[in-house]
Amino acid sequence: MEEEGFQPDIVTYNTLVSSYCRKGRMKDAVYLYQIMYIRGVSPDLFTYTSLINGFCKKGNVRDAHQLFVRMADSGLKPDLILYNTLISGYCKGGMMQDARFLLHDMIGEGVYPDKFTCSVLVQGHQKQDNLVSAVNLVTELQRFGLVVSRDIYSYLIDALCMENRPFAAKALIDRVSSDRYEPDNNHYRELIESFCRCDCHDEALCLKAEMVSKDLKPDIGTYRAIIKCLCKSGRSMDANSLMKEMISYDVPPDIEVCRALINGHCQEDNFCEAESLLSFFAQEFEIFDTVCYNAILRESTKSTSEFSNELSLWWQ
Repeated sequence: MEEEGFQPDIVTYNTLVSSYCRKGRMKDAVYLYQIMYIRGVSPDLFTYTSLINGFCKKGNVRDAHQLFVRMADSGLKPDLILYNTLISGYCKGGMMQDARFLLHDMIGEGVYPDKFTCSVLVQGHQKQDNLVSAVNLVTELQRFGLVVSRDIYSYLIDALCMENRPFAAKALIDRVSSDRYEPDNNHYRELIESFCRCDCHDEALCLKAEMVSKDLKPDIGTYRAIIKCLCKSGRSMDANSLMKEMISYDVPPDIEVCRALINGHCQEDNFCEAESLLSFFAQEFEIFDTVCYNAILRESTKSTSEFSNELSLWWQ
Protein backbone atom coordinates (compact mmCIF):
# COMPACT_ATOMS: atom_id res chain seq x y z
CA MET A 1 0.00 0.00 0.00
CA GLU A 2 2.72 2.43 1.01
CA GLU A 3 4.80 1.67 -2.12
CA GLU A 4 1.76 2.47 -4.25
CA GLY A 5 1.27 5.74 -2.41
CA PHE A 6 -1.65 4.67 -0.17
CA GLN A 7 -1.47 5.51 3.51
CA PRO A 8 -2.83 2.86 5.95
CA ASP A 9 -5.69 4.22 8.05
CA ILE A 10 -7.08 3.18 11.45
CA VAL A 11 -9.06 0.31 9.90
CA THR A 12 -5.93 -1.10 8.27
CA TYR A 13 -3.89 -0.94 11.46
CA ASN A 14 -6.69 -2.35 13.59
CA THR A 15 -7.14 -5.30 11.23
CA LEU A 16 -3.44 -6.17 11.47
CA VAL A 17 -3.17 -5.54 15.22
CA SER A 18 -6.23 -7.69 15.92
CA SER A 19 -4.88 -10.50 13.73
CA TYR A 20 -1.47 -10.47 15.43
CA CYS A 21 -3.11 -10.49 18.86
CA ARG A 22 -5.35 -13.44 18.01
CA LYS A 23 -2.27 -15.38 16.91
CA GLY A 24 -0.33 -14.45 20.05
CA ARG A 25 2.23 -12.37 18.13
CA MET A 26 2.23 -9.55 20.66
CA LYS A 27 5.65 -8.11 19.69
CA ASP A 28 4.39 -7.52 16.14
CA ALA A 29 1.11 -6.08 17.45
CA VAL A 30 2.92 -3.67 19.78
CA TYR A 31 5.29 -2.68 16.96
CA LEU A 32 2.32 -1.68 14.79
CA TYR A 33 0.78 0.14 17.75
CA GLN A 34 3.96 2.21 18.05
CA ILE A 35 4.08 2.80 14.28
CA MET A 36 0.55 4.19 14.45
CA TYR A 37 1.76 7.02 16.69
CA ILE A 38 4.72 7.69 14.42
CA ARG A 39 2.41 7.90 11.40
CA GLY A 40 -0.05 10.15 13.20
CA VAL A 41 -2.84 7.55 13.42
CA SER A 42 -4.34 7.61 16.91
CA PRO A 43 -5.25 4.17 18.32
CA ASP A 44 -8.93 3.85 19.12
CA LEU A 45 -10.94 1.72 21.53
CA PHE A 46 -10.79 -1.29 19.19
CA THR A 47 -6.98 -1.08 19.08
CA TYR A 48 -6.65 -1.08 22.85
CA THR A 49 -9.23 -3.82 23.31
CA SER A 50 -7.34 -6.09 20.89
CA LEU A 51 -3.99 -5.45 22.59
CA ILE A 52 -5.32 -5.82 26.14
CA ASN A 53 -7.12 -9.03 25.20
CA GLY A 54 -3.95 -10.36 23.60
CA PHE A 55 -1.83 -9.61 26.67
CA CYS A 56 -4.43 -11.14 29.01
CA LYS A 57 -4.53 -14.35 26.97
CA LYS A 58 -0.76 -14.54 27.30
CA GLY A 59 -1.05 -14.05 31.06
CA ASN A 60 0.72 -10.71 30.84
CA VAL A 61 -1.77 -8.70 32.87
CA ARG A 62 0.81 -6.11 33.91
CA ASP A 63 1.28 -4.86 30.33
CA ALA A 64 -2.48 -5.05 29.79
CA HIS A 65 -2.99 -2.81 32.81
CA GLN A 66 -0.39 -0.31 31.61
CA LEU A 67 -2.14 -0.09 28.24
CA PHE A 68 -5.45 0.47 30.01
CA VAL A 69 -3.98 3.36 31.99
CA ARG A 70 -2.41 4.84 28.85
CA MET A 71 -5.73 4.60 27.04
CA ALA A 72 -7.54 6.38 29.89
CA ASP A 73 -4.87 9.11 29.92
CA SER A 74 -5.45 9.65 26.19
CA GLY A 75 -9.08 10.49 26.88
CA LEU A 76 -10.68 7.31 25.57
CA LYS A 77 -13.52 5.85 27.68
CA PRO A 78 -13.46 2.05 28.10
CA ASP A 79 -16.67 0.23 27.25
CA LEU A 80 -18.19 -2.92 28.76
CA ILE A 81 -16.19 -5.24 26.49
CA LEU A 82 -12.88 -3.68 27.48
CA TYR A 83 -13.73 -3.71 31.18
CA ASN A 84 -14.76 -7.35 30.94
CA THR A 85 -11.56 -8.22 29.09
CA LEU A 86 -9.29 -6.76 31.76
CA ILE A 87 -11.40 -8.01 34.69
CA SER A 88 -11.25 -11.51 33.20
CA GLY A 89 -7.47 -11.18 32.89
CA TYR A 90 -7.18 -10.13 36.53
CA CYS A 91 -9.34 -13.04 37.67
CA LYS A 92 -7.38 -15.60 35.67
CA GLY A 93 -4.18 -14.22 37.19
CA GLY A 94 -5.59 -14.42 40.72
CA MET A 95 -5.53 -10.63 41.08
CA MET A 96 -8.96 -10.41 42.67
CA GLN A 97 -8.39 -7.14 44.51
CA ASP A 98 -7.46 -5.43 41.25
CA ALA A 99 -10.53 -6.96 39.63
CA ARG A 100 -12.77 -5.55 42.38
CA PHE A 101 -11.16 -2.11 42.09
CA LEU A 102 -11.79 -2.16 38.34
CA LEU A 103 -15.39 -3.22 38.96
CA HIS A 104 -15.91 -0.17 41.19
CA ASP A 105 -14.26 2.05 38.60
CA MET A 106 -16.51 0.57 35.94
CA ILE A 107 -19.70 1.25 37.90
CA GLY A 108 -18.46 4.73 38.79
CA GLU A 109 -18.09 5.49 35.08
CA GLY A 110 -21.68 4.43 34.48
CA VAL A 111 -20.79 1.14 32.79
CA TYR A 112 -22.82 -1.59 34.48
CA PRO A 113 -21.52 -5.15 34.73
CA ASP A 114 -23.34 -7.88 32.85
CA LYS A 115 -23.68 -11.62 33.34
CA PHE A 116 -20.14 -12.26 32.08
CA THR A 117 -18.63 -9.75 34.53
CA CYS A 118 -20.35 -11.35 37.51
CA SER A 119 -19.52 -14.85 36.33
CA VAL A 120 -15.76 -14.32 35.96
CA LEU A 121 -15.56 -12.53 39.32
CA VAL A 122 -17.44 -15.28 41.14
CA GLN A 123 -15.35 -18.01 39.49
CA GLY A 124 -12.17 -16.09 40.26
CA HIS A 125 -13.02 -16.04 43.97
CA GLN A 126 -13.90 -19.72 43.89
CA LYS A 127 -10.55 -20.63 42.34
CA GLN A 128 -8.91 -19.00 45.33
CA ASP A 129 -11.15 -20.99 47.69
CA ASN A 130 -12.83 -17.80 48.80
CA LEU A 131 -16.53 -18.33 48.19
CA VAL A 132 -17.37 -15.97 51.05
CA SER A 133 -15.94 -13.09 49.02
CA ALA A 134 -17.97 -14.23 46.03
CA VAL A 135 -21.16 -14.16 48.11
CA ASN A 136 -20.22 -10.72 49.44
CA LEU A 137 -19.67 -9.58 45.86
CA VAL A 138 -23.23 -10.54 44.95
CA THR A 139 -24.52 -8.63 47.97
CA GLU A 140 -22.41 -5.65 46.95
CA LEU A 141 -23.83 -5.69 43.43
CA GLN A 142 -27.32 -5.72 44.89
CA ARG A 143 -26.52 -2.62 46.93
CA PHE A 144 -25.55 -0.89 43.69
CA GLY A 145 -29.05 -1.69 42.44
CA LEU A 146 -27.80 -4.20 39.87
CA VAL A 147 -29.87 -7.25 39.00
CA VAL A 148 -27.78 -10.40 39.33
CA SER A 149 -28.76 -13.14 36.93
CA ARG A 150 -30.31 -16.40 38.06
CA ASP A 151 -27.31 -18.29 36.66
CA ILE A 152 -24.96 -16.51 39.07
CA TYR A 153 -27.12 -17.36 42.05
CA SER A 154 -27.38 -20.96 40.90
CA TYR A 155 -23.63 -21.24 40.40
CA LEU A 156 -22.90 -19.89 43.88
CA ILE A 157 -25.49 -22.07 45.59
CA ASP A 158 -24.21 -25.21 43.86
CA ALA A 159 -20.60 -24.30 44.71
CA LEU A 160 -21.44 -23.80 48.39
CA CYS A 161 -23.26 -27.12 48.46
CA MET A 162 -20.31 -28.88 46.85
CA GLU A 163 -18.09 -27.48 49.60
CA ASN A 164 -20.56 -28.81 52.20
CA ARG A 165 -21.59 -25.36 53.34
CA PRO A 166 -25.36 -25.79 53.16
CA PHE A 167 -26.16 -23.18 55.82
CA ALA A 168 -24.34 -20.53 53.77
CA ALA A 169 -26.16 -21.69 50.63
CA LYS A 170 -29.54 -21.52 52.39
CA ALA A 171 -28.72 -18.07 53.77
CA LEU A 172 -27.87 -16.90 50.25
CA ILE A 173 -31.20 -18.21 48.95
CA ASP A 174 -33.06 -16.35 51.68
CA ARG A 175 -31.06 -13.19 51.03
CA VAL A 176 -31.66 -13.09 47.27
CA SER A 177 -35.34 -13.92 47.43
CA SER A 178 -35.96 -10.19 46.92
CA ASP A 179 -34.64 -10.65 43.37
CA ARG A 180 -37.48 -13.11 42.73
CA TYR A 181 -35.04 -15.98 42.72
CA GLU A 182 -36.68 -19.29 43.51
CA PRO A 183 -34.64 -22.51 43.66
CA ASP A 184 -35.85 -25.36 41.48
CA ASN A 185 -35.86 -29.10 42.09
CA ASN A 186 -32.17 -29.47 41.26
CA HIS A 187 -31.08 -26.77 43.69
CA TYR A 188 -33.24 -28.19 46.46
CA ARG A 189 -31.73 -31.61 45.85
CA GLU A 190 -28.17 -30.26 45.95
CA LEU A 191 -28.94 -28.36 49.15
CA ILE A 192 -30.62 -31.32 50.82
CA GLU A 193 -27.78 -33.66 49.85
CA SER A 194 -25.30 -31.17 51.31
CA PHE A 195 -27.24 -30.97 54.59
CA CYS A 196 -27.33 -34.76 54.71
CA ARG A 197 -23.58 -35.04 54.15
CA CYS A 198 -23.25 -32.80 57.22
CA ASP A 199 -25.68 -35.06 59.17
CA CYS A 200 -28.21 -32.22 59.43
CA HIS A 201 -31.28 -34.38 58.88
CA ASP A 202 -33.77 -31.98 60.51
CA GLU A 203 -32.76 -29.16 58.16
CA ALA A 204 -33.00 -31.55 55.22
CA LEU A 205 -36.50 -32.60 56.25
CA CYS A 206 -37.57 -28.97 56.58
CA LEU A 207 -36.32 -28.24 53.07
CA LYS A 208 -38.14 -31.26 51.72
CA ALA A 209 -41.35 -30.02 53.34
CA GLU A 210 -40.70 -26.59 51.82
CA MET A 211 -40.40 -28.21 48.40
CA VAL A 212 -43.73 -29.96 48.79
CA SER A 213 -45.41 -26.75 49.95
CA LYS A 214 -44.24 -25.10 46.71
CA ASP A 215 -45.65 -27.96 44.60
CA LEU A 216 -42.16 -29.18 43.77
CA LYS A 217 -41.88 -32.95 43.62
CA PRO A 218 -38.80 -34.41 45.35
CA ASP A 219 -37.00 -36.94 43.17
CA ILE A 220 -35.32 -40.20 44.07
CA GLY A 221 -32.01 -38.44 44.78
CA THR A 222 -33.65 -36.15 47.33
CA TYR A 223 -35.42 -38.97 49.14
CA ARG A 224 -32.38 -41.23 48.98
CA ALA A 225 -30.15 -38.64 50.66
CA ILE A 226 -32.56 -38.03 53.55
CA ILE A 227 -33.30 -41.73 54.07
CA LYS A 228 -29.60 -42.53 54.23
CA CYS A 229 -29.00 -39.69 56.68
CA LEU A 230 -31.89 -40.76 58.94
CA CYS A 231 -30.76 -44.39 58.99
CA LYS A 232 -27.20 -43.34 59.74
CA SER A 233 -28.50 -41.27 62.69
CA GLY A 234 -30.49 -44.14 64.19
CA ARG A 235 -33.87 -42.91 62.94
CA SER A 236 -34.75 -45.80 60.68
CA MET A 237 -38.46 -45.73 61.56
CA ASP A 238 -38.61 -42.10 60.42
CA ALA A 239 -36.86 -43.23 57.26
CA ASN A 240 -39.61 -45.83 56.84
CA SER A 241 -42.24 -43.10 56.90
CA LEU A 242 -40.29 -41.13 54.31
CA MET A 243 -40.05 -44.19 52.12
CA LYS A 244 -43.85 -44.61 52.27
CA GLU A 245 -44.30 -40.95 51.35
CA MET A 246 -41.93 -41.41 48.44
CA ILE A 247 -43.93 -44.34 47.12
CA SER A 248 -47.19 -42.38 47.49
CA TYR A 249 -45.67 -39.75 45.17
CA ASP A 250 -44.97 -42.46 42.57
CA VAL A 251 -41.24 -42.37 43.22
CA PRO A 252 -40.16 -46.03 43.51
CA PRO A 253 -37.26 -46.88 45.83
CA ASP A 254 -33.98 -48.07 44.36
CA ILE A 255 -31.42 -50.53 45.63
CA GLU A 256 -29.55 -47.82 47.63
CA VAL A 257 -32.72 -46.93 49.54
CA CYS A 258 -33.27 -50.61 50.22
CA ARG A 259 -29.75 -51.09 51.55
CA ALA A 260 -29.91 -47.96 53.73
CA LEU A 261 -33.15 -49.07 55.39
CA ILE A 262 -32.08 -52.69 55.89
CA ASN A 263 -28.71 -51.72 57.33
CA GLY A 264 -30.30 -49.05 59.50
CA HIS A 265 -32.81 -51.41 61.08
CA CYS A 266 -30.17 -54.10 61.55
CA GLN A 267 -27.87 -51.68 63.37
CA GLU A 268 -30.81 -50.82 65.64
CA ASP A 269 -31.42 -54.56 66.24
CA ASN A 270 -34.83 -54.27 64.62
CA PHE A 271 -34.51 -57.46 62.61
CA CYS A 272 -38.24 -58.08 62.28
CA GLU A 273 -38.67 -54.77 60.49
CA ALA A 274 -35.61 -55.44 58.33
CA GLU A 275 -37.03 -58.83 57.35
CA SER A 276 -40.41 -57.32 56.60
CA LEU A 277 -38.86 -54.63 54.42
CA LEU A 278 -36.75 -57.17 52.59
CA SER A 279 -39.88 -59.10 51.67
CA PHE A 280 -41.72 -55.88 50.76
CA PHE A 281 -39.00 -54.70 48.36
CA ALA A 282 -38.83 -58.11 46.72
CA GLN A 283 -42.59 -58.47 46.22
CA GLU A 284 -43.50 -54.88 45.30
CA PHE A 285 -40.43 -53.69 43.41
CA GLU A 286 -38.55 -56.91 42.54
CA ILE A 287 -35.46 -55.73 44.37
CA PHE A 288 -33.36 -58.76 45.28
CA ASP A 289 -30.03 -57.77 46.74
CA THR A 290 -27.44 -60.09 48.22
CA VAL A 291 -25.97 -57.24 50.26
CA CYS A 292 -29.27 -56.77 52.08
CA TYR A 293 -29.64 -60.50 52.83
CA ASN A 294 -26.07 -60.67 54.07
CA ALA A 295 -26.61 -57.62 56.27
CA ILE A 296 -29.47 -59.33 58.10
CA LEU A 297 -27.54 -62.57 58.48
CA ARG A 298 -24.38 -60.81 59.62
CA GLU A 299 -26.07 -58.59 62.19
CA SER A 300 -28.37 -61.28 63.44
CA THR A 301 -25.40 -63.44 64.47
CA LYS A 302 -24.59 -60.73 66.98
CA SER A 303 -28.02 -61.12 68.58
CA THR A 304 -29.46 -64.00 70.55
CA SER A 305 -29.08 -67.56 69.35
CA GLU A 306 -32.85 -67.97 69.36
CA PHE A 307 -33.30 -65.21 66.79
CA SER A 308 -30.41 -66.62 64.76
CA ASN A 309 -32.10 -70.00 64.56
CA GLU A 310 -35.40 -68.46 63.48
CA LEU A 311 -33.70 -66.41 60.79
CA SER A 312 -31.84 -69.47 59.51
CA LEU A 313 -35.15 -71.33 59.16
CA TRP A 314 -36.63 -68.35 57.35
CA TRP A 315 -33.61 -68.17 55.01
CA GLN A 316 -34.04 -71.85 54.09
